[in-house]
Amino acid sequence: MTACLVCGNQYLEPVLSLGSSPPTCAMQPVAKPRGPETHYPLDLLYCHNCTLAQLSVQVPPGELFPADYPYSSGNSQALHDNFRSLAR
Repeated sequence: MTACLVCGNQYLEPVLSLGSSPPTCAMQPVAKPRGPETHYPLDLLYCHNCTLAQLSVQVPPGELFPADYPYSSGNSQALHDNFRSLAR
């Protein structure tokens, strides 16, 4: 990240580093390995201009939500009810 996602300010102060991690949905179960994992830094940056806290790296959407991404909102009655309520 070279500039703030909201205001474009180029001074982003590192405030916390938690090492690195694969994208959550890419974490491999022990019984089902799919090859080497890509890890991304979990570094939090702070913009003094607009006060946004943001990660130092944007993971490509295709890696966060691959074709076999397991989440589907259509499977939850609670979400159906919530979306219906929001639409009203």
